[in-house]
Amino acid sequence: MRYSAEFKACAVARILEEEEKPTVVSRDLGVSVGQLKTWRLEQQVAGSAEALARQKAEDTELRRMVKENRNCYGPLRVFHKPIQGVFKNNSLQSVVCNFTD
Repeated sequence: MRYSAEFKACAVARILEEEEKPTVVSRDLGVSVGQLKTWRLEQQVAGSAEALARQKAEDTELRRMVKENRNCYGPLRVFHKPIQGVFKNNSLQSVVCNFTD
């Protein structure tokens, strides 16, 4: 007999979330304990695959944003120049300049 994904998810949820014993769930649903274990492992693998896919998508988006940012603002150069009258002894302060040409 073939079971729906929803049926499998509910069966596994009874074990994991409601903390029912697998023997009780298997008896109630008419499936073997081994089948419940298989469904639980399938859900874990699917969850891991989803998490990996999400991470890859986030990494791709981050790389795209960094590239876009680099293209918009160009290379940044840092110069040091004295600031008159702000600090004693004309201390040096870093000034970031954006060159887009």
